Formats: sequence, C-alpha cells, structure tokens
Amino acid sequence: MEDAIRGLTEAIEKAAAGQHDILDFVAIFISLAAIIVSVYGIYVQRKLNNVNLQSTYFKEIFGEYLKKKIPESSSKLVYDEHGKLDKSYREISKVLFTMWRSCGYFKYVHNDFYFQLGEMIKTIDEALVTIAGIREPEKEKQSKNIIAIHQKIEEIVLFI
Repeated sequence: MEDAIRGLTEAIEKAAAGQHDILDFVAIFISLAAIIVSVYGIYVQRKLNNVNLQSTYFKEIFGEYLKKKIPESSSKLVYDEHGKLDKSYREISKVLFTMWRSCGYFKYVHNDFYFQLGEMIKTIDEALVTIAGIREPEKEKQSKNIIAIHQKIEEIVLFI
C-alpha cells in the first residue's frame, strides 16, 4: 500500500510539473484501485470478525435451548381427557421467556432482533393462554391447535 501511495505521489508531482506520460495515468489509476481494494478488504474483514463474534454469542446463548429445552418442552403439549390443554403449556412459555431474558446482550447490540424475538414469544404465550382457557372436545381441533403452536415455535427457531 505504501508503494501505491508513493507511486501516486510521484505521478501527481510529474503531472503538476507538466510532464504528462500515459504511464503516469496508468500508475495513478492502479494506485487508486489498490487503495480502494485495500480499504474494501479492511471493511470486509471487520464485518467478518463481527459476524464470527456474534455467532459465538448465538451458539452460547441459544444452543441448549434450540437443541434440547424447546423441543423437550414443546413435545409435552397435549390435551387431557376432558378436552383442556394440559398445564404443561406453562413449561413451554417458561422456557421461551427464560431464553429471551438470557439473551439480554442483544438488547444493546441488535435491538430489533431482541424486541422482535420478545414479541414472537409473547404471541405464543397469548395463544397458549387462549387455547388453555377453552375446552375443546374435538380431537381434530385439538390437533390443529397444537400444530399451530408448533409452527409458531418453528418460526422462532428459524428467526434465531
């Protein structure tokens, strides 16, 4: 990069002295291209380092939830013999809210991500509370309700 700047400086001095040569213009062009490529390379490297750092945080914060806690708690979502949603739905809400609280780091780094995740979790919780408050004797409707909740959980997993 120093050679490029030195070459650029020499070409500018010659141009100022009135000595225009085609090689000088080529040197200026190549020097400017080298500077632009260098600056762009630094930008890309900084961005890549930031992404790698963020992925480490994502893995640390969400890894256990995505691999174990969410699947285990959501598999317990069933209706009882009276057509009421089993109280195990509270465990799903608890796991999701605990996960959200544990990712407070993103509240300051990726504010949009943090609050959108919170809204998605609140939506699931509200849906669970609504479904739990209704007695549903039809097995087909029970199945649709459970599938709808699983789809909302899948949206969260894909979002993360």
